[in-house]
Amino acid sequence: MKDSLKKVVLGSTTVLAATAAGSLAQAATDTMTINAVVIAPVDITVDVNMSFGSFTDDGSGGTAVLDNADTITGTTGGTTDISGGVVTSGEFTLKGAIGRVVNVTAPASVTLAGTTPGVTASVFTVDGGGVDINTTPYAHTMVAATDTGLKVGATLTLPAAVAPDTYAGVATLTAVYN
Repeated sequence: MKDSLKKVVLGSTTVLAATAAGSLAQAATDTMTINAVVIAPVDITVDVNMSFGSFTDDGSGGTAVLDNADTITGTTGGTTDISGGVVTSGEFTLKGAIGRVVNVTAPASVTLAGTTPGVTASVFTVDGGGVDINTTPYAHTMVAATDTGLKVGATLTLPAAVAPDTYAGVATLTAVYN
């Protein structure tokens, strides 16, 4: 009988060990859904270039402000708007996903090449906002896949003793999703 008892005890131990090992190896599983949304890339296109028109200066320098409606709204210092030449605000088109916010920025200033150094355009604004889009981006919510007619104004600065000339430069507008 001792042999049978040994077999029962050994058999019970084997069953307990197998049960314990089996519970450690037990695994649970579930599934996870994975989603990704791909939206249209943002794009910006300049449609109309900016032109401040024509000025005279008494030698002391000054500024001229171009609004977002093709108008010089004021001058300072010795700078006088003579209403000559074509005055146009810049204009651009945005493309992107409807309902998404696109931030538009411009450089702090742009140097215009010409005879006298120091002629600059700065304080770029969009659609009548008085905020410099270099320091605070213009936030535009896309109402269509293509939004057109967004207008850009700026301030022109003429240094003292500016020489008569045609001054020109290039500003880069940047658009990114918010």
